[in-house]
Amino acid sequence: MVEGMMYFMNYDYRIKLKEELISQLSIVKALFDKKMIDEEEFERISERVSKDPHYSDYVEKASDVAWTQLALIIETEIEEHGYHKSGKVVFNPTDKYGNVFCDVVIVSKNNIHALKIVSMECDFIEPSESKEMMQIGYKTIDKYLSQTSSDTIDLTVIQPNLLISIGCRVQIDSLLDKFDNRLLQ
Repeated sequence: MVEGMMYFMNYDYRIKLKEELISQLSIVKALFDKKMIDEEEFERISERVSKDPHYSDYVEKASDVAWTQLALIIETEIEEHGYHKSGKVVFNPTDKYGNVFCDVVIVSKNNIHALKIVSMECDFIEPSESKEMMQIGYKTIDKYLSQTSSDTIDLTVIQPNLLISIGCRVQIDSLLDKFDNRLLQ
């Protein structure tokens, strides 16, 4: 029984490592694509990821799919909300404790958008029904609300293994109320 349990713990750990590699590689590709890092930095990070024992062709292909979706979403946000003057794209944002809570946050005066790459989940994730995405939304609001006048937050899950990205828009007040009520009970 214990041996079987150890196998599942190791399996879950390996899945988490692959997911982290896919996320890291997707983000570095997006950074390079947006000219936020130079070719030398891109090569250095890509080489470090490819030397990881959990790196595989699947990691490379999934990161390509995630990066393509990520680049498309960032480009759309920039065009729709004019980020050139008053916005920013934050990769691997951290909460007040220094923990990375999602992969990308895009903030402008008129909009706020949090994105998470979930590459190893085989089931379709609906952001509006996902507790993890609601927590990401809460942390994003906690950190970036003062930088936007938006009354909604966009939450997107990119699932490269399913070749999809799904988003939803949530009222900031209702998300905050949900968390406040949970804290008070």
